[in-house]
Amino acid sequence: MTDTPGRAPVWDENSFAAARLTNPLHLAFWEHVILVDHPRKEFLLENMRGMRPSRFFRRFTGSFMGKSYDCDSPPARQFQNNWPEGLTSTGESAKDWAWRKIQDDVKTGAIKCLGKIEEVDAPHVVLPLSVEMKKP
Repeated sequence: MTDTPGRAPVWDENSFAAARLTNPLHLAFWEHVILVDHPRKEFLLENMRGMRPSRFFRRFTGSFMGKSYDCDSPPARQFQNNWPEGLTSTGESAKDWAWRKIQDDVKTGAIKCLGKIEEVDAPHVVLPLSVEMKKP
């Protein structure tokens, strides 16, 4: 993991696209053939055009993992990654697999690097990486 040490990759809801669903021909097929009479057609099409997790946030008042909250959206919080011992099903260590996956996601635009940790403002939500060793 020496390519860009200390950099925090995050998912960017402004450029993320679900698979190849944003291709105009694919969207048109979904809109005019598959979802013609679907009751949630517009909701589904909106999700195909781009994800905006912020629209799902709801006010939360209560306790979570030992901390009290009263907020409209998730507060900044840092979680630890889960690096199990051993090799993944691809023959890589968990850290090497995760680093390769991050680099692949940066190339596709699923996530982007905002800058070096502590040199840029932390993103609102960063999810921990977890590797399931038994998953094929």
